[in-house]
Amino acid sequence: MLDSPFYGTSTKLRIISYLRQEFYGSFRQYQFHAILGKHLLYTFYLEYYNLLDFAFSQRQEHDCFIDTVQEFRANSFLQHIHHFLLCFLNYLFLVGTIQLFHLTLDISTTHVRCHDNDGILEIYHIAPDQLDGAIVSSVVPPLNRTILAAIRKITGLNAMLVGSGMKTGLNILMDNPKSVGSDMIVNAVGALAEHEPPIIIIEMGTATTMSVIDKNGRYVGGAILPGLRVSLDSMSASTAQLPRISLDTPRHVIGKNTIDCMRSGVIFGNAAMIDGMLDRIEEELGEKTSIIATGGISKIVLPLCSHTITYDGALLMKGLLHLYEKNRRTE
Repeated sequence: MLDSPFYGTSTKLRIISYLRQEFYGSFRQYQFHAILGKHLLYTFYLEYYNLLDFAFSQRQEHDCFIDTVQEFRANSFLQHIHHFLLCFLNYLFLVGTIQLFHLTLDISTTHVRCHDNDGILEIYHIAPDQLDGAIVSSVVPPLNRTILAAIRKITGLNAMLVGSGMKTGLNILMDNPKSVGSDMIVNAVGALAEHEPPIIIIEMGTATTMSVIDKNGRYVGGAILPGLRVSLDSMSASTAQLPRISLDTPRHVIGKNTIDCMRSGVIFGNAAMIDGMLDRIEEELGEKTSIIATGGISKIVLPLCSHTITYDGALLMKGLLHLYEKNRRTE
C-alpha cells in the first residue's frame, strides 16, 4: 500500500490572485459593507473555486512521476481552456456581485426609514402642507435615486430631476448637449431670466466653470478650469515642503514667506486667470458681455479681478425655480 505516496508531488492548480485583487480594488470604492452581501459573495467565491479544483484536479497515477514538459508547459491546450474558463467565471462572479450590490442598494434606498420625518422640516419652520413641489439638480448620478427617495419619504412629493427631457427653453449649441452639466444649465436659465445676453456665467466650486450665452440667448459653450481649492490641495499634496493653508487674501502679490507666496499664487493667479479668460471670450464673441458669478469662493477672488463682475449667490436657486415653474403640471 505504501509503494507510492498517497499525495504525490504535483503542480499547484493555480496561484493567480490578480483578477480577484483587481475586482476587490475596484469594488472597495463603493464601500460595500452589507453583511448579507458579503457572506453571499464569499460563499459564491468558495463554491466556484471548489468546483474548479474538482474539475481540473490531476490524476493520482501521475503524481509519482515528473512528467514531460509537454504536459505542463504554459502554452498547452488544456491550460488555455483552463485560463479561459477562469476568466469567464471571474466575469460571471463580477456581474453577479454588481447585481447583488444594486439589489442591496435598492433595498436600502427603497425602505428609507427616518426617526422623525417632520423634524428636518421643523428645523426650517416648514410644514409639509406648505410644500407644492420639489426639483433637484445633481451632478452625481449614482446618488439621484437616493436623493429622490429621501425627498419622497420626507415630503411625500415626487421631485423633478433636471436632465434630458426637461423643458429649459435653452438652445444648447454643443457637440453633445446631454453632456452639459445640469448645474451649468440651471445657472444659464437663471441668468437669462434677469440679465440681457450676451452673458458669461462663472461658477467657482470644485472646478471653475465658464458658460457663454450669445446675444441670441443660445448656450454656445464655455470653459472648465481647475478650482481654486483643488489647485491648492493638489499643490500641497504633491509637494513635500508646501503645507496646507487657508484661503486668506494676501496683502501683497510678492510674498515674503512660503505661505504668503502660496496664497498669492493661488488667489491672485486665479483672478488673473479669470480676467485673461474673460478677455479672450469677449474677443472671440466680438462684443462686451454681462458677467455673472456664483459660488462661495467667488467672494474671495472677484474683488481682485479687473472686470466688472456681478455676484449672485442665489443664481442656482433662481434657475431651479424658473425650471420648476416651466415644467410643473397644471391640474
